[in-house]
Amino acid sequence: MLQLAYLGPPGTFSEEAARSYRQRHHKNGRVELVPVRSIADLLLAVDRQHFDEGIVPVENSIEGPVVLTLDMLVHEVKLQIVAEEVVPIRHCLLTRPEWRIDDIQRVISHPQALAQCRRHLSQLVPTAELQAASSTAE
Repeated sequence: MLQLAYLGPPGTFSEEAARSYRQRHHKNGRVELVPVRSIADLLLAVDRQHFDEGIVPVENSIEGPVVLTLDMLVHEVKLQIVAEEVVPIRHCLLTRPEWRIDDIQRVISHPQALAQCRRHLSQLVPTAELQAASSTAE
């Protein structure tokens, strides 16, 4: 069975892209989607043939290129881009139901998502600390 790695954990936009890619390009074959903890780990694992294919974020319309992905593709791995999946992204600020927005002290997400939402976050939760995570779902 072919293994397709994506930036995990399950629930990420990368998983959504991987599902779309699998549906469009592997209609007749069985493809296992495998979450990987970081973009770097994913690209290195595909390069070392631990996985058959991998799907990573390359760019977005607000913040532009995902620098880590591009740097690794140019300088660290010998992989070929074979397809593109465009995934519309819509971020949501989530909290416990009993909390008010004024109670939010920290917003945790992937650095790219934090950058994409910078303006809205500064309006909604101006005093909240922004903390990076390895993915939006984490």
